[in-house]
Amino acid sequence: MGGDLHCHTKLSDGSLGIEDLVLLAKKKGIETIAITDHDCLAGTVRGKIIGDRYGVNVIPGVELSSRDEKTGKYVDILCYLSDAPDRLQGLCHKNSLARKKAAH
Repeated sequence: MGGDLHCHTKLSDGSLGIEDLVLLAKKKGIETIAITDHDCLAGTVRGKIIGDRYGVNVIPGVELSSRDEKTGKYVDILCYLSDAPDRLQGLCHKNSLARKKAAH
């Protein structure tokens, strides 16, 4: 079977940890998944390692939150990363802080 390029873990709003997500994909015969937690890169390296262990191709990614300043509309952008996901870490951190501030 193909893949799922939009998966979340407990690191954002998913219900499974990284390893459980990879194992579920393996059980369902899904060959490739992308872990795209909201503004969070914390699971990308670990996901790739666990995926290799279980024979599931894990594409590191992130779902970035964005807001158009003119219209005020929010949009989510899926980014699929190379082997250097740290390039987006600053933006993810900024978005996480803004989300926490808005919640208070």
